[in-house]
Amino acid sequence: MARKASEQSSHGLNDVFGLALLAAALLLVVAQLSFDRHDLAANMVPPNQSTHNWIGPLGAHIANATFLVFGFAGYMLPVVLAFAGIIECEGDEHTLTGDSGRVHQTDLSVVGP
Repeated sequence: MARKASEQSSHGLNDVFGLALLAAALLLVVAQLSFDRHDLAANMVPPNQSTHNWIGPLGAHIANATFLVFGFAGYMLPVVLAFAGIIECEGDEHTLTGDSGRVHQTDLSVVGP
């Protein structure tokens, strides 16, 4: 009986982690779709009086950082986060963290060998 309780507890933590990844993916895609480069003082002086990003100033900074680092491919980051969240919520045999607590590199790999 103790083994079942630990398995259910672990699965519950996987669900929480998966839902957090899905929420992060949703917030990131909203921040990216509502991104206005004039919201940040680093891109324009003076910046917009009010932030046009739907997530607010934090969303403007996060979207700017993803586009600065990844460019147009930054739109794939929410897809990868959502995919990881779905895998994490599905079940124990598909978990990203597994028993060791480390993320399996093969599950998140986006480039070939």
